[in-house]
Amino acid sequence: MARKQILLSCALLVGLAGDALASLQLEDSDAVMEIILKEVNIPTKPEALTTLFLFKEGVIWTTELNAPGDSNTAPVLQSLQNQNVSVGNPLNLQLQATDRNGDNLTYSATDLPSGATLSGNSFTWTPAETQTGTHQITFIVSDGRGGTDSQTIQIEVKGSSDPPSSLGDLDGDEQVSSGDAILALRFAAGLGVPTEDQKTAADIDRDGSITSGDAILILRKAAGLIESFSKPAAIDAPLAMVDVRLEESANPSALTLTLELAEGTAGGDLSLTLGADLEPSGDILLQELSPKALTVTNTSRQGEIRTSFIDPGREEKPRPLSLIVPVKNLEPETPIALRGILYTRQGRPAGEVRFERAAAHPLPTLFALHQNQPNPFNPSTIISYQLPAPGDVLLNVYSITGQHIKTLVDGPAAAGYRTAMWDGTDEQGRRVGSGVYLYRISIAGERFMECKRMILLR
Repeated sequence: MARKQILLSCALLVGLAGDALASLQLEDSDAVMEIILKEVNIPTKPEALTTLFLFKEGVIWTTELNAPGDSNTAPVLQSLQNQNVSVGNPLNLQLQATDRNGDNLTYSATDLPSGATLSGNSFTWTPAETQTGTHQITFIVSDGRGGTDSQTIQIEVKGSSDPPSSLGDLDGDEQVSSGDAILALRFAAGLGVPTEDQKTAADIDRDGSITSGDAILILRKAAGLIESFSKPAAIDAPLAMVDVRLEESANPSALTLTLELAEGTAGGDLSLTLGADLEPSGDILLQELSPKALTVTNTSRQGEIRTSFIDPGREEKPRPLSLIVPVKNLEPETPIALRGILYTRQGRPAGEVRFERAAAHPLPTLFALHQNQPNPFNPSTIISYQLPAPGDVLLNVYSITGQHIKTLVDGPAAAGYRTAMWDGTDEQGRRVGSGVYLYRISIAGERFMECKRMILLR
């Protein structure tokens, strides 16, 4: 094989802290090129990929290379087969991969359908009635050193049979009444354990769970407002987020959270998480419901309050709803998290509730940029960083070749723990392609700058 001797106008090696290299070797189908490095220290970990930039005859050449003898082999994901499953039946898959370097492997997935989970290498999903059709999922394995492998499979979900005649009849008296709606609402709040027959009867929208949306439909049928339970329509669009605010209360022993409900909201399931040592000291109230509303509350689990309500007679126009929880020893820094789903009169999801007040943390002592989460990601990822003092922050995203993609943060920030989100778009809002990207932070007036890699998989 021939050897080429060339004049390097500029060579830049990008890597991480480590030992110097004496020489590098490049190979292609035509020739082998050896570069002898004299008195050059190349900061790189032995296992980290480096990128070589060469300028020759007006053309910039780039290549990824390894320190001699220290190569990383990407993991290999074992072959996966397409799957078929019926509505209501669980599907379980165990992902397996091999890695010649013996690295610790992590698994992730893109385009997971609603209700599906990937815990470690275990994928589980019980499709709901609204999820019939073909679903495409990409599974990814990563060795944490830039090596990845992925496979895409199709899951065909077949519909179930016609709804059972007992639908809505939870108490088994062969009729649908407000008592059945109350039972469904109690199950939605976690009060009691339904039998298998009750699970089937209460799951009106056939999504695999009992919610206040099911209770709304049962109550409307009991009142003669609907004649039958029709098959629910599939909802492809993401749910709108419900605006939630924490009210300043004149009573320091009461917590008040106000939800701005959308037009047509007729019920919901809410879960409030407080510090483990806090318990409600009185009745939990939902203000601005109509007199005919039904509400149940579950406080059996320490540190958590679950409340479900249905109010089909509520006015159509938007009106705020206040959740008032009397709590002893409530401190301003007490962590609070409110989660939930709201439903329309048709029993369909109307909005998602997601509110959190984190516990106060001591200020960090060092500047730091953390690894993005999740990674690999699609379509968005969160980048965390910490500031021991206030400063002007500049956080940019670049391509692997150094091209500027997007500025995420450019301005003053207070000391503390901060986050920024990248949605995989450039400055013009256009989606960028799959690949390895760099994100770099710098603080004006500080001798701090750090850069990390992240992987976008479309």
